[in-house]
Amino acid sequence: MAIRQLMNQQQEMIGKARSELLDVLDVLENRHEVLQDKWQNVLEALPEDCSDDLVQHKILMETEISRYRRYLLLIRDHLLQQENRLLLRW
Repeated sequence: MAIRQLMNQQQEMIGKARSELLDVLDVLENRHEVLQDKWQNVLEALPEDCSDDLVQHKILMETEISRYRRYLLLIRDHLLQQENRLLLRW
């Protein structure tokens, strides 16, 4: 019986930690969307015939924004995979 209680407590702790991590990821993803919207506004305000230096900065920013989004998705996927592995153990 004590082992079962311990397992239940561990599952509750895992569930709480998962929920907190997912909340953090949700906030980061929301902030990323805000950043992406702001960036789009900046791009729309720039003249089409901007300098090569500015074009390079635009490309760099778009690359970094995409990379950040990909990292968030990888973290979320990894978290869900870890949770599934832990649940399968029980």
